[in-house]
Amino acid sequence: MSFEDKIDVVRKKKVWFAQFRYPTPDALEYFLEENAAEGYSLNPIGETGMFYYEFTEAKSGKCKFLVDRSGLSKAFYVETMINEEWELMGQSLNCYVWRKYYEGERPADMNDKVCLTKHGRNTFIGFLIAALFCLAAVTGLGVGTYIERKVNGKFFVHHYLYMAEALVILLLGLYFIKTSIKCYKYWRKMKKGY
Repeated sequence: MSFEDKIDVVRKKKVWFAQFRYPTPDALEYFLEENAAEGYSLNPIGETGMFYYEFTEAKSGKCKFLVDRSGLSKAFYVETMINEEWELMGQSLNCYVWRKYYEGERPADMNDKVCLTKHGRNTFIGFLIAALFCLAAVTGLGVGTYIERKVNGKFFVHHYLYMAEALVILLLGLYFIKTSIKCYKYWRKMKKGY
């Protein structure tokens, strides 16, 4: 490592699949604020945001994140948030991610509760449908393997592949079920108005 490399060593970290590990806006906000408190600043979310969030080591400070949807026109909404001194970090799961550093009192939430409630419901339904498709695929693979084995009387190599596929799809389906439950709880919480 050269002398110049030693001077500009900045620690970075990537958190893989963060938007899928924290599927609700409140969970994602908590995750991002926790990283900021530990001294990691979120880099702008770009095309790779679906796969990972990148953080750069920075001085820890008070930082509030806002994960929001809005029914307002995009131009008006973004302009309003920027005028309120929020920094747009990008989009995650159809929500805007905003950051604001502050001193003293924590900034008030500026979330659009109606849009977030709809987002929670739609996300819950989407993950639930995905889980049902996965369970149907597992059932189809299982029944198809069973029928083919009964007809042919023996177990072929591709049956093991079917079982491996079924296992992967089952694990994915369990993830979708778990996530749909989280989204359902978030939706119910938003409907009750916190």
